[in-house]
Amino acid sequence: MMMKKYASLLFALVLALSLSVSAVADADVYVYDDADILSTDECAALNEAAAAVSEQYGCGVYVVTVDDMADYIDPDAVTETGETGMAAFTEYAWDALGLAASYDSNGIMLALSMAERDFQMLAHGDTANAAFTDYGKYIMQDEFLDNFREDDWYGGFADYIAACGRYLEANANGAPIDVEPSDETEEEYEPLSFGDKLFFAALMAFRFGLPLGLIVAFNRKPLILVGTAAIMIISYVIRKLPYTVRSGSAFLYQMDPFVEEASINLGVSPMKTFFTVTARMMLPGIMSGAVLSWLTCITELSSSIMLYSGKTSTIAVAIYQEVVRMSDGTAAALATILTLTTIVSLVIVFRATKGKVKIV
Repeated sequence: MMMKKYASLLFALVLALSLSVSAVADADVYVYDDADILSTDECAALNEAAAAVSEQYGCGVYVVTVDDMADYIDPDAVTETGETGMAAFTEYAWDALGLAASYDSNGIMLALSMAERDFQMLAHGDTANAAFTDYGKYIMQDEFLDNFREDDWYGGFADYIAACGRYLEANANGAPIDVEPSDETEEEYEPLSFGDKLFFAALMAFRFGLPLGLIVAFNRKPLILVGTAAIMIISYVIRKLPYTVRSGSAFLYQMDPFVEEASINLGVSPMKTFFTVTARMMLPGIMSGAVLSWLTCITELSSSIMLYSGKTSTIAVAIYQEVVRMSDGTAAALATILTLTTIVSLVIVFRATKGKVKIV
């Protein structure tokens, strides 16, 4: 009986010793290449470099690669900070891998998911967050992104580790890499007057009040137009009709009233006089207003951006979306198409009216 107790105690001691040795070994691992994109020698070299930087500054520097981060975390899981996807994986990795345990939970990790071709950097702990600011991590990407684009994973990770050493050294010297304060004194601006506020309020109401009103008015039964082309057409008509009205009325005011009176005195009815005399004389003004309305409609953005849907997107909205995505080439191509459309429209109108229409 005593022998069994001693044997059990000896087994427990051996197991505890083996677990402690395993924990120490894991603490010496700084490169986790689950995606198998690095050779054994490359992993060893990177691990040695990361260990040297980590031990020198007391802050772990880690590299983690996976085939697909979705295999490691619940895709529906959300972290305490509300992150999902790749950002969520980097947070979970601290607990899953036990990173930075030897450095009082201070460390930085560069996680790479090959399926998404995406990466994330996450600092953990007071020292790491002081050394690796948001701005610092942003500009650090320039150190390794060019290597990643060429699938030079070893070179990219080596540059990342070297950059981490420089960042930690700068922090140790009391000058962490962050946004440099501006030497220029901040200019004090006087608050807007009531008149200025009223002007800007009226401007915003003119620009966005109409589409908001249409959304509220036609967003419920019996007439639902939100998301359709009809609501955009209504907005264009309301906003652009004044161009045609003002242009046509300008020609009407310039007409000699004796022309109409002469037609009526000759026995032509007032209705026929309007269509055969007045309307024909107003036609150049109406056409000028119509052309101006058309040109402003195809380039209109303020109403379109609030009323469009996937099926009713305009070219102006498409240009705006490409600019926001920083796709300048596509935006320039679309802008060229819009410019050519404008020119062709003017040429067709001038040819059809034989130069009688003038856009001023």
